[in-house]
Amino acid sequence: MADKEKEKLEDITQSPLEIELKGKTYKLGPIGFIDFGDFAQYIKGQKLRLVDYIKDKELQLTMTEKIMNQPLDLDKEYGTMNGICYMAWKAIQKYQPEVTLSDMNQIIDLDNFEKISIILGNLGGTIKNPTRKAKANP
Repeated sequence: MADKEKEKLEDITQSPLEIELKGKTYKLGPIGFIDFGDFAQYIKGQKLRLVDYIKDKELQLTMTEKIMNQPLDLDKEYGTMNGICYMAWKAIQKYQPEVTLSDMNQIIDLDNFEKISIILGNLGGTIKNPTRKAKANP
């Protein structure tokens, strides 16, 4: 994406938040509807992987159908360690695409989980500000 296009995108959406995690500063971009759609697919994929461990083929098929047809409770899933890790990764990907989901698994831990959770709640909306530091008082 060209710099001018990126600037326009930031004006329309939101300036990045910066967060320091384990001694490194990361920029977090806004989380959008597509990110939540990706998150829903990710969660379903994680659940389907677990079904592979069921030995009974009939039960495996029943569970697969249930996972595919039952709507997800994204609010519930979002609040889990897995959800926070995934959505923080999606936010960081906006500015630092080299960071992997596996990296996020190493970065996020019980010491910073609540801090990240609070900050992720501030990533939506249409605010036009210069880059700012995110602060959370868990």
